[in-house]
Amino acid sequence: MIKLEKLPEPAPLARHKERWTTELLAAIASGNADEIKRRKSKYNHADIKEQLKSETKGKCAYCESKVTVVAYGDIEHITPKSIKPELTFEWENLTFACQKCNGKKSTLEDVVDPYSDDVDDHFFFVAEFIRGRTPIGRLTERELELNRVELIEDRCDHLKVLADTLETIANEPNERIRTLTRDALISDLNSGKPEYIKMKRGILAGFAFD
Repeated sequence: MIKLEKLPEPAPLARHKERWTTELLAAIASGNADEIKRRKSKYNHADIKEQLKSETKGKCAYCESKVTVVAYGDIEHITPKSIKPELTFEWENLTFACQKCNGKKSTLEDVVDPYSDDVDDHFFFVAEFIRGRTPIGRLTERELELNRVELIEDRCDHLKVLADTLETIANEPNERIRTLTRDALISDLNSGKPEYIKMKRGILAGFAFD
């Protein structure tokens, strides 16, 4: 998990969220389950989802894996809509997540928020394993199973690629090639696009660039 910043609110949400919220709350008050389901689904608009995917660089906001390679991904409510339905269409309450993290988070409220919380305060990496350093960090790690087998395996593959890059930087006799390789690596991480940036930055912190 890394710190995320909100992009501008997409136009369909800005135009319709007040009406959608009013209609949803009325449906909830009426107790009509079919109408509640229909009203709730309004947030699942293509423009809203695309903006969230851009915001997270196509990665899950929680496990930081690349969602769109293998799945469509889900619009995730940071504060569950079942607990605070009035926040169902609030832009600040929406993010993008993989199906597994979305499903495991479900109705949980007390997990690390990658937008408002300082992620570095709550987590650290030991090689490919993420660990919580605070109670909420440990809860998030365990409830979302951020060390599930498929994530560990994928992180290991990324560590191997990073190790090869660092070996090139350390051993390449041509100074220009070393500099270009180093700068490309840092620029890529700073773009926010690669997976598992927090893990990789932890490795780089112990690697001396000359």
